Amino acid sequence: LTYARRAGDLWLQVRPLTRMPLLLASLGRLDQAEEVAREACELAGKTQDWANYSLTLSALVSLAVAKGDFAAAERRAHETMLMVSRSSYPWGGSRALLALACARALRGAWAEAEDALDVLVEPGRVFEDAGPVIQAFARAFRYLLRAYSEKEIDAGDSFVADLIKIVGTDSYELGPLCALVEIGDLVAS
Repeated sequence: LTYARRAGDLWLQVRPLTRMPLLLASLGRLDQAEEVAREACELAGKTQDWANYSLTLSALVSLAVAKGDFAAAERRAHETMLMVSRSSYPWGGSRALLALACARALRGAWAEAEDALDVLVEPGRVFEDAGPVIQAFARAFRYLLRAYSEKEIDAGDSFVADLIKIVGTDSYELGPLCALVEIGDLVAS
């Protein structure tokens, strides 16, 4: 970002700037993450880089959930999905819908949380084909929703083995793995 700013190249600045908010949030620096996200949205809008704009908006969805502002999470998720539609870049939509499912679950809106996951995996909505990784992630979050809402899980299912097979080292995998740990804790209780 520093070198892109020195060069005065807005396009080169967009990519690193739009990825910083989630990194800052993972460090617990929520206010700074939100400030950088707003700057990134402004820059992505200037350059009309709708793909990176959607990615930054999805970070604002996650930040709103972390701060307990569920109305803002709903609004930002809607904005993200508009940019996903405009850009055909799915990753902002993926992040936004997972965060939206979380926001809805935290309010006890179980069916609405499931709906966010349905949108994520429905062919043509976010991805043409969600593929095994996104399908497995959505499945992990569905199990977590059911563990909280129904207080039971079918232990005979192979979803844990399936999830472990596809997990890599990307930060996207952290959420489903945390869901797995949380499910284990709920089942053990």
